[in-house]
Amino acid sequence: MGTIEFWTGRSGVGKSQRMFNEIFEENKESPLGPYIYIITPTQNTLRYETELTQHELGGSMRTGVFSFNRFIWHVMNEMVFERKDSVSDHSQILLLFQIMNELNEAGRLQYFKDTANELDFSSKVLDMIKELIRYNVSADMLKEVDYSHQSTQDKMHDVILIYEAFQKRTEALNIENFNMNQQLIEILQSGQVLNTIQDATIYIDGFHNFTESEIQLIVELSKHVKKVTILLLHLDVSQQPELFRKTNFVIERIRELTGNIKVTVIAEETHRAKTAGLVQLEARLLEDKPLTNYEGLSFIHAQNVNQEMTEVARQIEHLTYTHDANYSEIAVLYRDAEMLPALRASFERFNINYQFDVKVPMYRHPFIKFILALLDCYQNEFNQKSFINLLKLGFLTDKKDLPLIYTLENLILERGLTGQALRDDRYFGGTRTINEDGDEIYSFEDAEMAACIELKNNVIELLDNLYELFDDEMNAVDFAEAIYNFLETEGIHEQLNETLDDLVEEDPLRHSETVQAYRLLVKLLDDFVRLFKDEVLDVDVLIEAFTEAIINSQFNLLPATIDQVTVGNMDLAKVENKKYVFLVGMTQENIPTDSRDTNVLSDREKEDFRAHNIQFSPTSTELSNDERFVFYHAVTRATHGLFISWSDYNSNGELTKVSPFVSQLMPNKNTNVLNYNFHRVSEYNLQPSRLLSSIETVIPEVYGKLERLVGELKTINKKFSELQADTGIVQINSQWLRILRLLQDDDIQIAGSHTFNEIMSYLTYKNISQQLDIDVAEALYKKPMHASVSRFESFNRCQFQHFSNYGLKLKVRQPYAIESLDTGVLIHDSLEMLYEEHDRMLSNIEDEHLEGVITDIVDRAAKRISFDIFDRSVINQMIKKHTSERIFNVARFLKAMEPLSGYETAEVELSFGMGDTRFPALKLTSKDDHEINLRGKIDRVEMFTDDTLAYVNIIDYKSSGRGVNKQDVLIGVEMQLLTYMYYVLNHYKADATLIPNSLLYYPVKKPRLSDSFNLMDEGAEQLVFKELRPDGMFVANSQLLEDNDSLANMVKPNARLPEFMPFRLTKDDSTIHGSEFKSKFVSTDVLKRYMDEVINNYKNVTDNIYKGHTKINPLEPRTTSGQLPCSMCDFQNACRIDPVMDQHLRRPYDVDKHTVAQFEEDMKGDA
Repeated sequence: MGTIEFWTGRSGVGKSQRMFNEIFEENKESPLGPYIYIITPTQNTLRYETELTQHELGGSMRTGVFSFNRFIWHVMNEMVFERKDSVSDHSQILLLFQIMNELNEAGRLQYFKDTANELDFSSKVLDMIKELIRYNVSADMLKEVDYSHQSTQDKMHDVILIYEAFQKRTEALNIENFNMNQQLIEILQSGQVLNTIQDATIYIDGFHNFTESEIQLIVELSKHVKKVTILLLHLDVSQQPELFRKTNFVIERIRELTGNIKVTVIAEETHRAKTAGLVQLEARLLEDKPLTNYEGLSFIHAQNVNQEMTEVARQIEHLTYTHDANYSEIAVLYRDAEMLPALRASFERFNINYQFDVKVPMYRHPFIKFILALLDCYQNEFNQKSFINLLKLGFLTDKKDLPLIYTLENLILERGLTGQALRDDRYFGGTRTINEDGDEIYSFEDAEMAACIELKNNVIELLDNLYELFDDEMNAVDFAEAIYNFLETEGIHEQLNETLDDLVEEDPLRHSETVQAYRLLVKLLDDFVRLFKDEVLDVDVLIEAFTEAIINSQFNLLPATIDQVTVGNMDLAKVENKKYVFLVGMTQENIPTDSRDTNVLSDREKEDFRAHNIQFSPTSTELSNDERFVFYHAVTRATHGLFISWSDYNSNGELTKVSPFVSQLMPNKNTNVLNYNFHRVSEYNLQPSRLLSSIETVIPEVYGKLERLVGELKTINKKFSELQADTGIVQINSQWLRILRLLQDDDIQIAGSHTFNEIMSYLTYKNISQQLDIDVAEALYKKPMHASVSRFESFNRCQFQHFSNYGLKLKVRQPYAIESLDTGVLIHDSLEMLYEEHDRMLSNIEDEHLEGVITDIVDRAAKRISFDIFDRSVINQMIKKHTSERIFNVARFLKAMEPLSGYETAEVELSFGMGDTRFPALKLTSKDDHEINLRGKIDRVEMFTDDTLAYVNIIDYKSSGRGVNKQDVLIGVEMQLLTYMYYVLNHYKADATLIPNSLLYYPVKKPRLSDSFNLMDEGAEQLVFKELRPDGMFVANSQLLEDNDSLANMVKPNARLPEFMPFRLTKDDSTIHGSEFKSKFVSTDVLKRYMDEVINNYKNVTDNIYKGHTKINPLEPRTTSGQLPCSMCDFQNACRIDPVMDQHLRRPYDVDKHTVAQFEEDMKGDA
């Protein structure tokens, strides 16, 4: 019988090196002697093999490096034994799901009866069974335990039932056991002679703890080999009982099982650490000695994760640029995987080579995406996203079909087509847009659309051929054959083979991933057939299990073989003897972590196990106590430098604090220490040299400073070349000036000169669009100008916005959702139908029928809008209902006012310039003789006729209350109502002379009333109507109503006029209140001037359009609401305007109330 020896010691004393030295000596003396095995975690195997081959011996014929599993297979390959089938965990989850449901249907489950039908829960139960097997805990052992609580007894009753049924089923199916250790133990105990381990020497290194089955295997191996040596990071636990709990348990457990072990403490004075600070750091953690010298130890404190990762990358770049380390000599250890995207982005920005230890999920591979989309499209009845993926992934379509696929994608997304709607060709009848007037427009090329529909239907037919083979219940053989035959019939196998041929030379990594992806599919199908064969299963469960298996599969992780920074999880990564180690995200929530008790077997059950001498996995409390060991292990990996970083806010933007483990390493405020290096990144503006690690990354840091500097120079009228370091500009630190001058100096560094010029080019870059040549503009916009009011208002808001929309005709894909335009179309269409279907008289509708009439009209109108979008979902139906209520409110208001008013509806939805010969376009000619054909749609025109005069009200419906803003009129962004009035006065054919009376916006909204409001209360209707009064511009030359018959006839008697109109009267109801007359009323002459101003605006804008004006000049908001002028613009990505850097491009809103007053006063002067 051989011996078991432990080599223990603190971190970095040379335990592993001592192992290699012994191996090399053995190989020198006897190159072909008995086998020597090194058993180490998989992550270590390549490094240890490299260590063996790089020795002067050039390798070893008798030494092998294995993980535990590989070692077991290596030994068992010598034996003749019954081979069992290996199936994936995900296949076994489905098997367990079936077993649990069978037990539940038989009424045998008690505790788990409500969760047995959940596939996710089956995954947790499988993890529990794995744990029981690996710790050699049998079902019989569980039966012998006296459980402390009734609920625990109920739970363990079910656990034992499931455990026994699972083992029985897997045995019957000849499935490989999770615990290969036990299988090897039984072979060893059978007395068979195994040449592979006879007189062998085994070293076990890189582990901190073992499962019970691994411990028992080690003990059994020691009986058949010469010696087993276990290397452990361990010290006397009397000083640090919590720190070395795991390793102490291993020693004591093996001592208990063998009664004869040797423990050799490696206490040499050699240190992995090469700096005084790292040596003292370990002494601080082990012996609580003070840290007085921080050489080699640095702390980084940032405000947020992005800033922290940038500083880590900057420090790594500095280390490599100073030739202090190669990338392969640096490691970054993390605890929070949410930080990895920020770290990846920083490394790529700094051009740092890196290798993450995170396996890449397979579901990102195109072939796996295709399989997932194929199954999801069936399970969710042609889900929109899945169907688009099937089109775009190219396995069912051809590359030449891409333009058609993109068109189909736009149609499907913008129209919200999913499920059975994808089969209906009527929904593919052209491209839908809503023009400036609120009309739906459909445009398409017939040939292109026919090709799109044909392509779509071909793919649907292919899918139907597959899905017809899927039954609600089917066996695994039929399921596997259906998928495999589909891939074969549609030529997908052939496509994969062609792709693999191309990738062999072009992209070996992609080739490997594609092979793994296909093998995964075949493996899962084979597993399902092997486990279930002819057993009938619910197809949805089958697909769900299959999908979960694919989603959770990962590509094999390739070890770093080139000069790369190693990025690893602090708990799992095997990082030894790296020159520099970075511990990132060292906050209180990451170290120590809260090990919550979330497993199927809780801490209570584990305590019951131990009371009956059953060894099992650690409790959550023990795992929490082990956190200090994890930290100790991580901080002792570096030889030359350790960087510990944290930020004030975590990856989710939540406020956090530095870890208490880190805090104990930092000196007190009044303590004098040597070489203390603390980087507070937020203060780098005062220490710019810390920001500059290389020429390549200097630009982003210096650019902002240089821009501020130039801004300051403008104020003091100096040039950069004249500026000295001591200029006196407070905001710019003198160190920044020295850096800038250094970059400018050709003698210092040629690359620096180029960098300076690059920075200056960024600084002088102006985001200015080029004015088009006149002939280009005329060819682009065509002649004559056919346009609506909205187009001219768009130009006045921003010339580039107009150019993008009407010149380039850029179209932004709109999501299929109800937008304000959709609601506006519903309101306008419904009110038009309401008036037209009732002879333009709402009084023709009985009060009790009004709500029902409107509901019916809204339902019919909604059917015609955006492919029935208002009925596509419950939320959309609620929006339709609320819109109907708003229309009902305004209809009640208009109906109540109708008998009181002398005005009648003359026109509803009057469209001019849109094909109706009665109402031709408004024709204008610009100063440069450009012809303008202006079109528009007036919601409603009211008229009051008095002998030879007819007074006109122009009415527009808005979803919120608003009036006519005179400032907006003068600046050219509110010209609609004035244009409509101008058109009616000059082009509407009437028997009387037309006189303007008002331009009104009617709010279509739900009044804001208190919760206690009751419509039946006295005066309630007046409160509702007050909220629904229109607002706008009225025409009157006098405040007296008797001088304004047109106003008086809007509502009679005069006393009720304020109930329906937005102005007050004096107590005798004869005079309009002075302040409101001033703000809401204009004289006939002033109105004419406003209309002339609008007409001139059309002419000037037209000339500027044809001159090629395309300035990026967004108009600042009129109010100080904080909203940026471009926040609602669809073309921000086209102009690339920066809200901060491009503030100079914004056009100030320079028309104020004084400008308006002067405009109107000038009119009086002219008169």
